[in-house]
Amino acid sequence: MITLVRIFSGAFILWGLLNFIGASLISSGNINYNKELPLNGVEDFAVDSEGNIFLGLQDFGKVQMYNSNGQFIRNWQVDKSGGTFTLKITGKDELVIYSIRNNSLTYYNSLGSTITPQKKQTETIEYSRSDREFTDLQNRKYKLQGNILQEIIQLEPERKLIVKEPSKFAIFGIKIAWLIGILGAVASFLLEKLEKQKSV
Repeated sequence: MITLVRIFSGAFILWGLLNFIGASLISSGNINYNKELPLNGVEDFAVDSEGNIFLGLQDFGKVQMYNSNGQFIRNWQVDKSGGTFTLKITGKDELVIYSIRNNSLTYYNSLGSTITPQKKQTETIEYSRSDREFTDLQNRKYKLQGNILQEIIQLEPERKLIVKEPSKFAIFGIKIAWLIGILGAVASFLLEKLEKQKSV
């Protein structure tokens, strides 16, 4: 039994470490991973006039795009200079990324291409981490829910689930990886303590 617990605790620690390293490589741009990623660290999102949803994946340094039915379209890297960033949609359906660390704006189209050069912020971008709600130009209201397994809910004109954490990613997220790693470390510590007590 003790051997089995030791194996699982070691596997948990390794799993958490590998997930952390993988996310760091993706966030830094060293790995060009363009497939759907777990909804990790989403603190901000925006919706354009066609109902396309853009999520800011802070842990991966990417914007992830879904259509109005919640189907994954694409993701792309953003220049956040190692800090956090916020999202905003202009009246022309341009996605504006505001990098908090270097106080700059970058404009993208829905294909993820930069459409204007990066420039210093000249306008105020209102943003509330506590509310996490968004109303688009068609008065459709959305809300970001959850902290570990996150999802986007449309509140008005009708309430429905739009985007949710894919079940295939349930144990691949960074926060989940940290929890698994910590669980493994705690189990390993308790096991070692138990063995010391038995040897006394």
